[in-house]
Amino acid sequence: TNRNLIVHFSNGKVTGLLPPLGLKRLGDCSAPMWQLGNITVSCYVRLDGLTAVYSGTYKGDSLKGQVKDLTVQGDLKGAMAYLEITASVGASPLLKSWSVPPFNLQLTLSRTPDLNSERRQSFDRELESNVKHALNLFLYGQLQYALANAVRVDPLPMP
Repeated sequence: TNRNLIVHFSNGKVTGLLPPLGLKRLGDCSAPMWQLGNITVSCYVRLDGLTAVYSGTYKGDSLKGQVKDLTVQGDLKGAMAYLEITASVGASPLLKSWSVPPFNLQLTLSRTPDLNSERRQSFDRELESNVKHALNLFLYGQLQYALANAVRVDPLPMP
């Protein structure tokens, strides 16, 4: 019997941005420098404290077709981001660049679906792909927007 496994996530959240984990500078930022007439500073930040938690339901792992609850937690491992902040003299700084290289994700499930090894591997791949996609939407959406607002607060030092 070939049962289709159907998974539906209805809500989720990303946590881990606040201390003690949160965004942490990785090493020192670059010294302020002139770049095309603007002051520019660049930094790497760690994203290892971020966790995405999604809850939903699934069915199709048994002949009964029962709908079962499922929560998945994705913890970023070895994740970092690069950012550049720039400003002309006397102007508010702007987020010039924000880049997050591919990252590893450690998934934890609230329950293990009853699947053979082939279906389980497929399930795990799809789940990881979807959680990474959702995290990237957050990283390049809400988080990037929040950082763009945050960097405007303090002027950059002169080189």
